[in-house]
Amino acid sequence: MSLRRHLLVALIVCVLLAALGVASATTIAGGNIINQTWTPAANPYLVNGDIAVPSGAYLRIEAAPGPYTVTGDLTVAAVASRC
Repeated sequence: MSLRRHLLVALIVCVLLAALGVASATTIAGGNIINQTWTPAANPYLVNGDIAVPSGAYLRIEAAPGPYTVTGDLTVAAVASRC
């Protein structure tokens, strides 16, 4: 297969993934999460490393019509409150 054909196939795959929303994941770096709101529109979330919400800060996760997708090992220790 020629280089031109490889590039065409790669471009088609990228366009298809973007159309499916796979390429539009929100990446969250490990570390402290300070006053963030996660929304259904930015789903899926790819969390790279451990995250923590320090005292006095918040992480608001908005209600979604379906599940949120978080990739990786997940342990949640949280105190929830209604806003």
